[in-house]
Amino acid sequence: MIVRVVDDQGHPKAGVAVQFQLPATGPSAIFGVGQIIASVNTAADGTATSPFFVAGQQGDFQAVVSADGVAQPLYGAFTNLAADGSGKTFQGVPVTGGGVMSATVSGGGDTCVFNPSQTAMIAADGELSTNLKPFKLPYGLFEFELIGCVPGSTVTISTTWPDLKGVSGYVKHGQPGSNSNAIWYVPGSMSINGNTITYSIQDGGKGDDDLTANGIIRDPGGPATGQLPIDSGNTIGIPALGSWALALLAALLATLGAAAKITRRRG
Repeated sequence: MIVRVVDDQGHPKAGVAVQFQLPATGPSAIFGVGQIIASVNTAADGTATSPFFVAGQQGDFQAVVSADGVAQPLYGAFTNLAADGSGKTFQGVPVTGGGVMSATVSGGGDTCVFNPSQTAMIAADGELSTNLKPFKLPYGLFEFELIGCVPGSTVTISTTWPDLKGVSGYVKHGQPGSNSNAIWYVPGSMSINGNTITYSIQDGGKGDDDLTANGIIRDPGGPATGQLPIDSGNTIGIPALGSWALALLAALLATLGAAAKITRRRG
């Protein structure tokens, strides 16, 4: 929705607070931030644009737009059509090439869909900041955002990749809990069948990057090769050593090697 605020002479008014409100019940929609009310200040040309919103229950509804200093609100008429699965799928080419990755989401309600502006295939280099890399991400990362989900609901993500030969599992980067640091870890409820990886995420739970039950689920992750921990249904951190730890580890290994040589000589 876009509105324009002008004064009595028709001149645009900048910095005016405009409120967009959607119905709380029945046919309606939600804004991309997971709310039915959004406030935006007008730009220099007097215009204010509402955030992206996702349709909900089928039927007709009205949006109410009000502005500071304006006596009468505006009403916008909208119609939600029957759901056709739009937004439930995503296709993208991994940054490393090799074909097309397809993703689908199920659960979370009819309006739980991929946000196209926040869903993409990205390189993994920005996430791998440790010196020790016990695994590789052959296709980079699939970073997505789901919006319009039922708050607190559980969704199932199914991703089909060009080829999963040699892949050990699927890893994510983020905070597995509110009191933990961002790490690499294996998501729970994960399964691999052929070239398809499936796993579940609860809004606000482990695997949701914002750890908030707000109808928005954010998740970066990708197929990995190398030694991964065995996942028994809980998220398990993949240890990563910093430069000091690596130096100590190297010194320890050198000491152990020298001790082994001395022992052999004595024998």
